[in-house]
Amino acid sequence: MAVAGIPAFLEERHVFTRERANGLYGVESYVVSNFLVSIPFIFIITVSFSGVAYYSMGLQETSEKFCTFASVLFLSLMIAEAQTVFISVAIPVFVAALAVTAFTNGLWMVVQGFFVQKKNIPDFWRYSFHRIDFQKYAYELLISNEMTGLTFSCKDPSTGSCACVVPSSKNATSSCQFTGEDVLKFYDYADIDYTKWLIIMVVIFCVFKIGTIFLLKIQTRSTGQPADEFKSKKKEAWLPALVPSPDHGKQVPKNINDASEVARSIPKIETAPKVQSTPGTQSVPKVQNTPDTQNAPKVQNTPDTKSAPKVQSTPDTKSAPKVQNANIPSTPNPQISPPEEGSKENLV
Repeated sequence: MAVAGIPAFLEERHVFTRERANGLYGVESYVVSNFLVSIPFIFIITVSFSGVAYYSMGLQETSEKFCTFASVLFLSLMIAEAQTVFISVAIPVFVAALAVTAFTNGLWMVVQGFFVQKKNIPDFWRYSFHRIDFQKYAYELLISNEMTGLTFSCKDPSTGSCACVVPSSKNATSSCQFTGEDVLKFYDYADIDYTKWLIIMVVIFCVFKIGTIFLLKIQTRSTGQPADEFKSKKKEAWLPALVPSPDHGKQVPKNINDASEVARSIPKIETAPKVQSTPGTQSVPKVQNTPDTQNAPKVQNTPDTKSAPKVQSTPDTKSAPKVQNANIPSTPNPQISPPEEGSKENLV
């Protein structure tokens, strides 16, 4: 069932990689939160399955046996989920992670002792993968929980003879009966220790989680600045680090420990070289105002003077650039004719 969570985890992994690069949180926080979020869903799956399957299989109808069954199943599912997350981190490709997870679960089922009896497992697999198989410990806890306290009869009803396959530990008067402990001893499961087996399962779970943290730390080491680095450097000044340096390719020093260095770093940003416009340049907005020409940058071109912004103001023409040419109608100049001889004007 944990295999179904691979696509969702791979999608979350992209979000984690981006937020980890931004320094929002660390790997440990992500792994712990992922574990806490998965607990309610696994608990619901465990209770719903146990409530239907336990009584349908005709197991012992006691509350103690049922709670033990559900607890072991819950811990087993938690380990399976941790294993799936570990494989997804190691192989961040959906198809490959799905194939490896299915192969791993199949390997654990083969060597757990159910399909092949424990005494028939080859020595190599018995002393290697069988020892670290979490399904082996869960399976043995479940059969011990069910077999303990049971008594079976092996008397043939038709003949009245005993047909016991499992050697009985009872006396001769009740030789046609054997107990659940006899079954565990016959199949070599008499050495089951509840406390020890549960501790081993918890250790396996912790190994998968620690491996997940280790792989994520390696994979996200070069994606950005970790969050731990922000926490450790308490005296780091963030503001100068965010301001771009005037020198292209050079960075402003990030570690500034006192106010004097901060003050020395500010003038370097304000004294960036800027080319001042000369009277011959065409960049009109950069022309600086002189004491006598305060409104020079506001010169607007008139229809008849297209190059008016380039006219330099003189001390006597403070508002000369604002003068606009008026359209004065042109009138012909009258020609004065010479006075005629004998007129009154000549006598004056």
